[in-house]
Amino acid sequence: MVESVPKALSSNRLLLSQIANELCASLAKPTLELIDILIEALMYPRGNGNSLMDWTLDAENHSVLAEKHQYVHEDLGYGCILELVHARQLLAKLNTRMPTPSPDFTVTLLTISEEIHDVLVHLLAHLKGQANRSTESDLYKNIVRENLPHFRHSFCNFNTLDNILRQLREFSENTSSSNGEGFQIAPKTMESIKTFSSDNSHWFEELMLGSQALREYLLLQDYHTDYLDRINTSSIPRGISSEIHSSDFGIFLQVRKSKLKISHRKVF
Repeated sequence: MVESVPKALSSNRLLLSQIANELCASLAKPTLELIDILIEALMYPRGNGNSLMDWTLDAENHSVLAEKHQYVHEDLGYGCILELVHARQLLAKLNTRMPTPSPDFTVTLLTISEEIHDVLVHLLAHLKGQANRSTESDLYKNIVRENLPHFRHSFCNFNTLDNILRQLREFSENTSSSNGEGFQIAPKTMESIKTFSSDNSHWFEELMLGSQALREYLLLQDYHTDYLDRINTSSIPRGISSEIHSSDFGIFLQVRKSKLKISHRKVF
């Protein structure tokens, strides 16, 4: 027997799915960059060899330029890399779902986000363990020291995402009305959503500010990059923020990951 779902309830569920999808994408973006920065650190513990300075930002020529250099990588901490690749695949699932009015949609997002959180917790423990007993302990200690604040940031934001999604589900189910109006979101929850989205955007900027990718990109445009280490992350200059969020940098970032084979790996 097919259950008849009131139109208002169906509309509310679709709206819930759309909001949940946007919130998950907001968190997936910086978390993916954290994962990729860690993958690069383990694949290229001594740097990526040649810089990417001879790249241009001409999107039409990227496919040709991408074949110009070959980089030798080392897979240190193979177990850690597997966990990172697994987290990357989960983030892709979290970030590419099409919203539906199904009540299961948000539940699925919650399940995936909880799994990502668990993988990150286990990954940090694994990295700390390697730092204490690996022959490459200095490498792991540096990775943990440099990225521990970002791990903590991710844990906090995944918990926030979980709380917001559960509140939204409750509002959606409890405020449906026969006149087809959308469900009401409590002002406190709305403020949490705005803060959450803004924080994810700023966290992305912080990650990029410390990345090799941004330095290479800015050098391509004749910027001096020595001052980047002196920037206070609580007040990133507007010009740098604009570059980080630009479409050109987004293209450069993806091509760079492809060239370094960061985005190629899969766990089957």
